[in-house]
Amino acid sequence: MKLVKRVKCKLQVNTEQAAVLLETLQRFALACNDILSVSQENRTTNKVRLQHLCYREIKGKYGLQANLVIRAIARVSEALKEKPKQFKPTSMNLDQRTFSFNEKRWEVSISTAAGRLNLPLAIGDFQRNLLAGHKPTSAILYFNKRKKEFYISIALSREVPVPSKDGNVVGVDRGIYNLAVTSNGLEFSGRQAIHVRRRYAKLREALQTKGTKGAKRLLKRLSGKEHRWMADLNHAIPASIVRDAAVLTGTTDTGTFSIVAPVVLSGHADIIAADNIRQVYLGALAEGFSSVDTKAATSSKPTTSVVSN
Repeated sequence: MKLVKRVKCKLQVNTEQAAVLLETLQRFALACNDILSVSQENRTTNKVRLQHLCYREIKGKYGLQANLVIRAIARVSEALKEKPKQFKPTSMNLDQRTFSFNEKRWEVSISTAAGRLNLPLAIGDFQRNLLAGHKPTSAILYFNKRKKEFYISIALSREVPVPSKDGNVVGVDRGIYNLAVTSNGLEFSGRQAIHVRRRYAKLREALQTKGTKGAKRLLKRLSGKEHRWMADLNHAIPASIVRDAAVLTGTTDTGTFSIVAPVVLSGHADIIAADNIRQVYLGALAEGFSSVDTKAATSSKPTTSVVSN
């Protein structure tokens, strides 16, 4: 079974390189919007048909490398499932022909409108340990407008043991009032999350009405604080699910940890923080089971209700 983990890395770019990346993101977004128009005019979401309809025109109009045009078409085709209105120049999909990773130099090579750019990664030991020994073939380039910084989300895939079918499988039902309910009896209440979000919404509304410079500065700080709170919650829930499942099955090492696997339930529900669960699982296999039983997994910062039946 193949699991995918994304590693977010900050890029070191100078002023000239930043201008090239911004121009490439702008062209990529414009290309996506043109492809979207072609899709709507021809009433098709098929990636192959869209490629036949507009590949040459888009490539000639925006001067993008061939595979960037292919990635733009694929992005539009995928996004059409959710009826997008407009694409913004904030991110760009990359594949093995438009992106490569050099572990010796700890840098990435990215295709742009002005040719290939080699960009060093500004990362710590955590990201280095995850990337070491991998040859990733896909990534997403991001631009953070608020920080005016570029990031790359590198996809790592790893073959892991297929979970056994002896009943050691955890189903997760996602909701609003209960953020997650597992098939082995765990229940994560969403009341505090709802309360916190409402409180921040009211505070934002008051500060936006005030409109002073101090209010705007406080708005930025609050945005980061709320994001960090929710990120901690999104990590704590799947980590707790994996940890509890491991305890129930008597797992104490990575050799037997493969029996733990999330399952998407059919109907209105879907998996809660599926990517995070996979990351915890992949991290546990790579670093040992202790990586799951961390402070973050039992953090009280957000306080979630865990009820065993």
